[in-house]
Amino acid sequence: MRLTRWGPAAVIAVLLAGTAAAFVLAQRQKLEPSPILGTKVTKVFSPVCRCPTSRARVKFSLRRGDRVTVAIVRGDGEAVVRRLVSRRPFGPGPVILRWDGRGRRGRVVAEDTYRARVELVRQRRDFLIPNPIRLDTTRPRVNFDVVVRRREVLVRYRLSEQAQPLVFVDGRRVVRGRRREVLAGELRWNAKALRPGRHRLTLVAEDPAGNRSRSSAPVAFELS
Repeated sequence: MRLTRWGPAAVIAVLLAGTAAAFVLAQRQKLEPSPILGTKVTKVFSPVCRCPTSRARVKFSLRRGDRVTVAIVRGDGEAVVRRLVSRRPFGPGPVILRWDGRGRRGRVVAEDTYRARVELVRQRRDFLIPNPIRLDTTRPRVNFDVVVRRREVLVRYRLSEQAQPLVFVDGRRVVRGRRREVLAGELRWNAKALRPGRHRLTLVAEDPAGNRSRSSAPVAFELS
């Protein structure tokens, strides 16, 4: 067998040709429409709440069918927490997947910010959806006091985080406050529908992920 020894000039020429080909391919991919579009993910969720936000939704659309792998990743996208699908065939159109907040061992993962990474197997392309998915399992905390003026009930509250205050009287929700950026506020409620006598008021806070604070100790108040 006769071996041919390449000179330095030949090696450099091969390397330059490979670099040029890779550059042309990269430029072509930049000019082509993205194979996925319409990406949308749940911004924040809590896998431990019994609520509509107990799962995160990952949605995108394919321009053409492919075998798809979708993984939930942490940080820069290299640490895979869970694979939602692996090399599953999908036709062109929307793809909707859900993540229950659990890792590969079936346990709820740590509070953190995650992202979805999409791999198109046939096209040999990867996409890291930039929109973050925040997993939050911490209950909000709430403190409050109650002032009664004839038939008007005033509830002053302070929250540990952005949350929505919910007022319950005798176990029934009577006021649902707005979720605001400020952590302190007050709610006014006309109690004309209640019978005169003694009643018990509790306050619960619900954060954007769906976590609810523990029910406060009931505060008794009197209506004449």
